[in-house]
Amino acid sequence: MANNDLSRLSVPELEQHAAVMQSLADEGQREAARLQRAADRARKEIKRRRLSVAETNTNPPQGELHEQCA
Repeated sequence: MANNDLSRLSVPELEQHAAVMQSLADEGQREAARLQRAADRARKEIKRRRLSVAETNTNPPQGELHEQCA
């Protein structure tokens, strides 16, 4: 709502508008936090997989090692 629109509202309407906007802002912050946690979990999984691949590449099982040498 534009500032000039706010000037047309009564005080009770402004209070209601402010409450609704605050509620939306609070909901947006909760959603942002949820999305941040999801991004953090994805980055943690990426790190876990990269470490797993690096470990596999540096310590292959004995059978695979012999196959690679052949």
